[in-house]
Amino acid sequence: MIKNTTFSKVQYAFIFAIAAQFAAIDAIATPEIQNQAIGLKVIPIPTTSPDRRCLACHTVGYVAGKEKADKTNLKPGYQTAWTADKAKLTKLKTLLNVLPTTTVGLAGSGLAKTDVYEVICTTGASYLTSSVKDLAPVKQAKVTTQVTKNPAVSPVSTDAVDNDSAYSASTKLVGGVGPYSVKISKTAYTGTVAAEKGAETYTGQLACKTATNASTGLAWRITQNQ
Repeated sequence: MIKNTTFSKVQYAFIFAIAAQFAAIDAIATPEIQNQAIGLKVIPIPTTSPDRRCLACHTVGYVAGKEKADKTNLKPGYQTAWTADKAKLTKLKTLLNVLPTTTVGLAGSGLAKTDVYEVICTTGASYLTSSVKDLAPVKQAKVTTQVTKNPAVSPVSTDAVDNDSAYSASTKLVGGVGPYSVKISKTAYTGTVAAEKGAETYTGQLACKTATNASTGLAWRITQNQ
């Protein structure tokens, strides 16, 4: 009876160890992606505390003193993009260059409003470009983008036609490695037609590039959401 009990304990310990091993493998998947992405210059080497590069691939990066950049909080499509091209992570880099489809402005309001993104370019970057696409609904107010890195400011780029397939012309700021601020703004509407007021839906494109126009990696997070 003692032998059977001892065997059961050993068997349980072995099973627990195997389970823990698989749990550990799953837990290190995200750091594996991070380290590989840094090596391939898809995302920047960490230079801030708390580390904001997590937000390149995750919806949550740093909360209440502990990392939340786990597989559960990966942005949609990011795990798939990493799996599809582990050697170069080109598909992951493409995802990182696109801002989310979201809105700027307030329902029923004609006031001008601005969303701000912090964009960090990887080592070797010379400049950052930004363009914006104004999506439906079609309204009189226009959506613009501008890049800043104090005290430097890029020209404003405006999407002249709502809800077509084209982005605005890229606006460019030469400022080396990030962080930069990218502003996405909705212009004011001062008319009396109520249907022309409200939020504008947009998406955007970002690109960090070297002096010879080769693409480098980046990470971004939203810092002002209006």
